Amino acid sequence: MMSFIVETQFATKELKIFLEIDSLDNIKEKLDKFYIIMILNALKPDFDHVRHQILIGLKVLFMENLTTRLLRVQFLRVEIFRKLLSLLP
Repeated sequence: MMSFIVETQFATKELKIFLEIDSLDNIKEKLDKFYIIMILNALKPDFDHVRHQILIGLKVLFMENLTTRLLRVQFLRVEIFRKLLSLLP
């Protein structure tokens, strides 16, 4: 538990430094990037290929792009699964 508290305190300090004295637009952009990293970190292994594509990409995605991409991958998986089921006798 103590290590969790120390890690949380460290993350809070880092976030404060990350957001220090900046315009509102820059803070929003930085928070978007922070949330993207948190989401990518929390993705299940099923989405490793998407995580890798995003991390090696030349452009940093916006939150809308990330959610659209993840939803598209999930939708495609469901469609493929439905087609496979329809082929079963």
